[in-house]
Amino acid sequence: MLSNLSKKIKFIWLGILTGILSIFLILGIGLTVPGMGLESLKFINSLKTQIQRAFPQGKFVINSKIQIYNTLVNTVLKSSYEADILSSLNFYENSNQNEAIKKEYLAFADNWFNNQWGTTINNRENIDLYDVGLDLIEFDKSVAVKFHSYGYVNTGIQWMFKSGGINQMFSSALQHHALVQQTINNQNNYNQMIDSTGPDINGLVVHKSIGTYLVNNKVWFLNMQLKNLAYGMTALGGDTIFVNTALTEKDIIAPITVNDLYHPNFVSALDTTRTGTVFILMWPFLLAAILPVLVIIIIKLKKEKI
Repeated sequence: MLSNLSKKIKFIWLGILTGILSIFLILGIGLTVPGMGLESLKFINSLKTQIQRAFPQGKFVINSKIQIYNTLVNTVLKSSYEADILSSLNFYENSNQNEAIKKEYLAFADNWFNNQWGTTINNRENIDLYDVGLDLIEFDKSVAVKFHSYGYVNTGIQWMFKSGGINQMFSSALQHHALVQQTINNQNNYNQMIDSTGPDINGLVVHKSIGTYLVNNKVWFLNMQLKNLAYGMTALGGDTIFVNTALTEKDIIAPITVNDLYHPNFVSALDTTRTGTVFILMWPFLLAAILPVLVIIIIKLKKEKI
């Protein structure tokens, strides 16, 4: 059949077939690369902006010379990590499993805190709450990978080549989880669904939570940290725990709202990643089908030149 085609038609078919291969590959890579990780990155950047507003670098620095330093950092500061991870657990679902999950979460938080701040505490060094805020972001990213999905904080391509990544990518459970993560509720209603005590000398303790509706959860958490600042200014019987003793409640910003943070669309990102992955997975089969035809066309064209 190919031998009956003119040279011009052969070139046209060569262009069409190579074009199809190129389009499939480009679409596959282009749709897969961003993944849910890009949405997370946008959210994280908005979170960093609020941390910089709420806890400017060098402003709220815990004074290592105060008498209750060890107690303070090992309870109040450490409890921020514990509250952060426990508030992401929905205590109203699968209650029979929650106690085991809670223990695992607390162990993870304890290990992270000790690895990150153990040396600093042992050396009795000042601790800047700006650094704590940024570290909590890294902590959240690790929590997402360990307990939820690698795809939340990595590119789609990285996720696709991660062991078990494709199966996880196409799971209905992840689709549901992504939908919950991006859902934004009335903040007051969300706050009422979190049963917590503190901040006080025991820190911020979460007893029960509705789980991580991501934007709502971080608004709640950041605003609780603002309350922690107010507590810190009078924690020593009216004296401050901070290096700058001139700080007052006027130095604390107004409560953060859901409008201050980026609203990620994980479901759309997941659907796009899935589509791109299908293109990439189909490409080798398409190549296997088209390559023999391309080879024949090229051979025919070379013979015609001779």
